[in-house]
Amino acid sequence: MTGISIIIPSYNGRELLQRFLPAVVTACRNHPEETEVIVAEDGGSDDTPEFLSRTFSQVRLLQLPQNRGYGYACNSGVEKSSNGIIVILNNDVLVEENFLQFLPVHFEDEDVFAVKIGIRPMNEQTSSGSCHHSGE
Repeated sequence: MTGISIIIPSYNGRELLQRFLPAVVTACRNHPEETEVIVAEDGGSDDTPEFLSRTFSQVRLLQLPQNRGYGYACNSGVEKSSNGIIVILNNDVLVEENFLQFLPVHFEDEDVFAVKIGIRPMNEQTSSGSCHHSGE
């Protein structure tokens, strides 16, 4: 198996990160392989950097100097990642504690390039390994 890097693009997303990042950190802690979380702060002006430093020191902050958009933030995070599997995760997604366990096995097949994680609205019942989108 290979490690997993989770890239979370964010722009002035401190409140969303406060709400949803704890579940991501828990999912990483529950995963047996190496994981990392990178928040790509896309030139925002809120207190996201201070919040992450104070509350989630295990999360890497990539502070981009100006807002260049979602794609740029994602690509910048991928460039800084150090693991073979990349998960792009919006900052308003609530993950289940085991959502990472189902990913690595798919990449054992050399013909697989990408895997989509099941995402459902928060008010909908889900099966193991899903993510819930807040709709915010």
